[in-house]
Amino acid sequence: MGWNAQPTGQVVFDGARIPAAGRLGQEGDGFRIAMSALDGGDETATQLCAMAKGFATDAGFDVANRALQLHGGHGYLSEYGVGKIVRDLRVHQILEGTNEIMRVIVSRGVLGAAS
Repeated sequence: MGWNAQPTGQVVFDGARIPAAGRLGQEGDGFRIAMSALDGGDETATQLCAMAKGFATDAGFDVANRALQLHGGHGYLSEYGVGKIVRDLRVHQILEGTNEIMRVIVSRGVLGAAS
C-alpha cells in the first residue's frame, strides 16, 4: 500500500449514517467524553481515548473498504479516488499505536477494574 497517499488528511463522508442501535450518545459524544476525561485527569482517560481512536479508525476504514468493494476493479483506478481513501484511512489504524494496541489498553483497563 505504501505511503503514496501521504500526506494524510481528514476524510469526510457526507451523508454517512450509523444505525441508532450502534450509537452511544449523540454524534461526537465519544470524543468529547474522552477529551473531558483526559483534560480532567480521569484515571480511565487512556482507555477512553484508545476506544475512541480504535472505533473511529476501524469504522472509517470499514466504510471505505466497502465502497472499494462496491466499485470492484474500478475502485483501484486513480480516476475514482476510492483507493486513495482506503489507503488514507488504513494508515490511521496503524499510526499513533495500532488498533490492536488500543484493544490491549482497553482490555487492561477493564481487567484491572474487575480485579
